[in-house]
Amino acid sequence: MFTPQSSNIFSSRSASQIPNLNLRLTLSPFQTPTYIYNIFFSTPAGFRTFSFTHSGSDILLHEIQAPQILHTRTLRGHTNQISGLSFSKTNENMLISCSHDTTVRLWDLRMPDQSSCVQALSFEGTTLAPQLNTVDLSFGSGYLYAVGSGQVMQPGSIVVGDLRKNDSPLSNYLVMDEIHSDCVNQVSFGSNNMLYSCSDDGLIHIYDISESNQKQVYEELEDSLDGALNVEDSVERFGFLGTTNCLYALSSTNHLHFWLYDAQEDEYADYRVMKREDEWYNFKQFKETSTQLLDMDAQDNLHFVEVTGSVGDDSVMLHASALGCVYVFKMAKDLKSQELIAVMRGGHSKDALIRSVKVLNATTLMTAGEDGKLCVFTAD
Repeated sequence: MFTPQSSNIFSSRSASQIPNLNLRLTLSPFQTPTYIYNIFFSTPAGFRTFSFTHSGSDILLHEIQAPQILHTRTLRGHTNQISGLSFSKTNENMLISCSHDTTVRLWDLRMPDQSSCVQALSFEGTTLAPQLNTVDLSFGSGYLYAVGSGQVMQPGSIVVGDLRKNDSPLSNYLVMDEIHSDCVNQVSFGSNNMLYSCSDDGLIHIYDISESNQKQVYEELEDSLDGALNVEDSVERFGFLGTTNCLYALSSTNHLHFWLYDAQEDEYADYRVMKREDEWYNFKQFKETSTQLLDMDAQDNLHFVEVTGSVGDDSVMLHASALGCVYVFKMAKDLKSQELIAVMRGGHSKDALIRSVKVLNATTLMTAGEDGKLCVFTAD
């Protein structure tokens, strides 16, 4: 999850001073209607190179060369929706992808486009078919990968494999067959030798995949499941705020959940939740002093999109969308309250659902939506 040091991105303002951020750039990468779901940046490349999951079958790579964003290359090979992407945490030339075509592909970005796919793994005919939803590469060597699958109202499975092995992926490492009772929406490796997954079944699972546990993992699946967090609603996505010591999750009912890790108990023990209806007070308050800031029915359409920042430097922000606009809330240090500090409007269609918000630097944010657009906003 992209969480740069951005504690000074905005300063607090009174209701009448809350700014509309400046729309600097709108990019429409597609000629036909295409949904963009999530943006992924390459950490080793200094957050300049990025791509995104979308409803098409080609992988589009872009590079930020301020003040422009350039489309640098197109990777072809998948035949259905690009559902998951992960850049290597250590190698700027390695990218892994998964698709609804039931394949996982490894790309070497040093190679020409036509030969850049250096490995293709098919899960057709396995418990992961017919739909792969998410993929991630591990920390460290980055050769471990995890892929999650499933369809709505059907059990979801996870496979963890080793890209250095050329045999069937199902014999590589670990198969977690129907580990969730509904589809898996996200898998992510933590820097703490843990693997995390979330699902429509309302659970976040935590698996111990440390080297000391690998022999047990091979032998018995139960030994890898280290814990579970129950959200009680479909979990759309989760992430970490600075480190794995703070975990958040966004649910389909627009609830934002936080857990803080308790080292003594060795578990995520300190829990708090923020519900969308709690934000209505903010909208009502600001409507009284700045009616031009918010659309009158924005509160009824508010959708939590993303959480960025780090609990370590007091930079945690909640990004919510309504009617093609994005509202930025700064979270209090205790993560129990929030303040509306900025609005991003324009660029996206009014009826577009914003799917992703990324902080690029101390004054710049990027958004992506189901209207197929990428927009860049600045605070200066």
